[in-house]
Amino acid sequence: MFLPDSGTVLRVQPDSVLQFARLNKSPAGELTVSDTSLKLLKGSVVGSQHKLSAPSHFEINTSQNTATIVGTEYVVNANGAVSVLDGTVRLNYKLPGNQIPAKVSVPAGYSFDPATGNVARTATANFPSYNHDIQAVRDNMSKFGNGGGDSEHGENPDCEVSPHKGHHHHHDHDHDGDDHHGQDHGHDHDYCDGDGHGNGPGNHGSKGDDH
Repeated sequence: MFLPDSGTVLRVQPDSVLQFARLNKSPAGELTVSDTSLKLLKGSVVGSQHKLSAPSHFEINTSQNTATIVGTEYVVNANGAVSVLDGTVRLNYKLPGNQIPAKVSVPAGYSFDPATGNVARTATANFPSYNHDIQAVRDNMSKFGNGGGDSEHGENPDCEVSPHKGHHHHHDHDHDGDDHHGQDHGHDHDYCDGDGHGNGPGNHGSKGDDH
């Protein structure tokens, strides 16, 4: 899945549910400011993102915490666990039984444990199942960083999402010509399931298919 306005590539894992809570962009002089908020309801996502310039904002919410992504490679789980491969992820979290939120930064090579609130070096044994997806995200990020999908070879993102293009996968036709710039999609409750297919506004979402 490709979010062009924030320069983000995501791989939604099988049997995962990801909700688009907010997907905005607005002009700011010669720049474009993006404001993206996702809700990971189930499963996990592997992501890579170009470094965002303030005041652009990108976050992934789980039931346990909010992960603010600036420019990094990462794995976020719906249970609140976060592992960082490159860059840094800032977390706001609440430990069980504690209503006061705490903040922590997770650097490259480290993981956050939502049960303890501790940040520790990532065990290499935890990553083999993600190796394929991590490499795919890196390859796609490199591709899009050079100007988008490789149309000559027919390689395009399975689920490209932006305020202008809406939510669709590579078999869908584009939505009509309505201008959605600057709109808050929080009321649409749009989803992208774990096989990379997006569902349009008003859809209650679907779970990812097992591969």
